[in-house]
Amino acid sequence: MADRYRAADPENSRKIRFCTFHSLFLSIILEHSDAAPRILDEEERRAILQGIAAEISVPDKTETDAAVSSGLSASEAEEQLYRVYKSYLRENNLIDYEAMITGCYSLLSGSPEICGIYRKRYTHILIDEFQDINKTQYETVKLLLGEGSSLFAVGDDDQCIYGFRGSQPEIMQQMLKDFPDCRRIILNVNYRCTEAINSSSLLLISENRKRIPKMSRAFRGKGSRPRIIGFESSEEQYRFIQDELNTIKSRKTAVIFRSNAQLTAFQKYIDPVGKSMDKVNNPIVRVGKELASAVYSYFAAALAIMSGKCPDDTLLIRIMNLPQRYLTRETLSMDTPGSRRFYHELAFLGGLSPARAWDYLMRSVGLQNCFGGAEADNAAAYLKKLAASCRTLKAASDILLKAAEDMDRPDSGFAAFQASLFPEGMIDGSSEEEALSANRLSLMTYHRSKGLEFDHVYLPDLNDGIIPSRRASGEASIEEERRLLYVGMTRAKDRLTLSYVRGTAENPRMRSRFLEVFDLPPDIEKRT
Repeated sequence: MADRYRAADPENSRKIRFCTFHSLFLSIILEHSDAAPRILDEEERRAILQGIAAEISVPDKTETDAAVSSGLSASEAEEQLYRVYKSYLRENNLIDYEAMITGCYSLLSGSPEICGIYRKRYTHILIDEFQDINKTQYETVKLLLGEGSSLFAVGDDDQCIYGFRGSQPEIMQQMLKDFPDCRRIILNVNYRCTEAINSSSLLLISENRKRIPKMSRAFRGKGSRPRIIGFESSEEQYRFIQDELNTIKSRKTAVIFRSNAQLTAFQKYIDPVGKSMDKVNNPIVRVGKELASAVYSYFAAALAIMSGKCPDDTLLIRIMNLPQRYLTRETLSMDTPGSRRFYHELAFLGGLSPARAWDYLMRSVGLQNCFGGAEADNAAAYLKKLAASCRTLKAASDILLKAAEDMDRPDSGFAAFQASLFPEGMIDGSSEEEALSANRLSLMTYHRSKGLEFDHVYLPDLNDGIIPSRRASGEASIEEERRLLYVGMTRAKDRLTLSYVRGTAENPRMRSRFLEVFDLPPDIEKRT
């Protein structure tokens, strides 16, 4: 979004800040901190929690960790853990992602003067994916709204699927009460799904009670009704999907699962299909592309400095906090120790050979800790490993192997390697999918599928205990599970297949209660 806006209106782009809640709230905290805290990653946070839990003998670390993440406590022991954990962060000048939110809220709510600074700075606030906001984020946004400020929120409470992060559909409903004079713009045309898929999805989600009532119509015509198919076993179900995938040659297709456990179980059936279709969601490929993008951007910025030019803002913003330097767009243009060190690193990088430049970025700058770990130490070996992981992504594989060969050549120049690492179209804002292939198969979870779209979608394993999850209890959690299925269904543009395991007479399985809205007969296959 930021890149597109800067390209459309470069003169005014500096007046607008594009950011996440965490980056905005952290920058506010840092402006009023004597010493910049170090951000804890998830692994460090868990290690600290486990160490403290062991010290004070908290019996259930899993529940304790969940309680600390949400700021809640279910027992006296957990309350004690929470206090000790927060003290540890303060004493060691550390901050976790939850503290960025709660810390900013405490700062603004406790100081009208500080709050006034940011009300003047941010007079217009636009929030995308508003349904994903949690209560503390919402209350912090309200603090930022001063006299004459405007709030523009875009969201759909039917797609609120991050309850584990504190998101609740009630927050969108509360906003209508908090701002009774707000203007509501209803986007009631579905440009993705056919009418058959759209109406089936609406039928499902209308079962939820805690939602803002809404209807939509499809723009693309009637289309085929979703298929709902029951199978005796998971293997029969997966074989059926495999056989159909083998017949799909030129369409974007996704198989979407409730959890990674089901995805992993299905992957062995897909290897033969992978010969004719690309799998773009391989984690190694994804991390490799992110690393390549970071290296490419560092090299491009360094080459600009070597040529006496100022690096493009987009490049600098992409790498200025890889790894975390606590730089902002404002401090990047100021003469501060952090900005001087950053520009010195870029200037030094431009004078190195490709192999030494890679080593400098990984070890001295610290990129290997952001992406590849120790495996990223040897540039050529790492690139070749990524190429092997891209075996069905022919374009990416060839590019990585060429970059590895250039890295190995003793006469290879810095600029030549930078140009061969990835074609420009694969590093810019274009999507990973569009860059790699127009003919592909994607395997993912419901949470990961949000915001994406595919010609044909398969939703397997629609059984009680999977969706809704056996851990879901109470109306709120059941409704969130139904929203998950709704999100999965609405990823499909043309064809949607829902399937479940009905079992056998000796070992029956219960299909998802969510399917009952479609008025299916008991325990038989239905194809419509």
